[in-house]
Amino acid sequence: MIGNSAKQDLPETLFTPGDDDEPKTATRVKRKHPLEEASTEFLELVDDVTKRVERRKGKPRTIAAAQFDRARVEVQEMMDSGNWSGCGARHLVAIYDMMHLKCYGVSPVELGPSERFNAAMMAANLVKREFSGDYNRAVQYMRWAWTREMRTEKWRREQGRDEARRIGTRLMFAGALLTDYRLYLARAEHRK
Repeated sequence: MIGNSAKQDLPETLFTPGDDDEPKTATRVKRKHPLEEASTEFLELVDDVTKRVERRKGKPRTIAAAQFDRARVEVQEMMDSGNWSGCGARHLVAIYDMMHLKCYGVSPVELGPSERFNAAMMAANLVKREFSGDYNRAVQYMRWAWTREMRTEKWRREQGRDEARRIGTRLMFAGALLTDYRLYLARAEHRK
């Protein structure tokens, strides 16, 4: 509570109405949008970048069913001949698809057109990064992985285990199995 002595210390003009106390009407200052004030060079640059981004936003990249069927036929020919010189990333995905069906008895349903493309990109990156671009070595890696998985799946069935584990495209092409494969190669080299 303010006493009289505190009120006396304050100037009198503080308590009397002045010009500042009258109500004022609000006036709005219209500001320009930052892009309206931008230079024309900047606007052209933004427009160019926007067009490039819009151009990229097309439909997702895919591997169509006909292309994938052709890749499967080519893989079967490569398997029969033992010549993998024409192998590419989509062939690795076709190998994955064929081996999944052989090992588990079902096709990998998740491998739709766009997922096939994504898996092929992962496979290409794996071959480039881990196998120095050599698709023959990547095929050897896949052969090892599926041979091991078929033994494991056979054991699961014999033991009556109904585990939901399986090799997915990420496990195959992201390199998670690669450490096990390198360990296998190191042990094989050590035994020599």
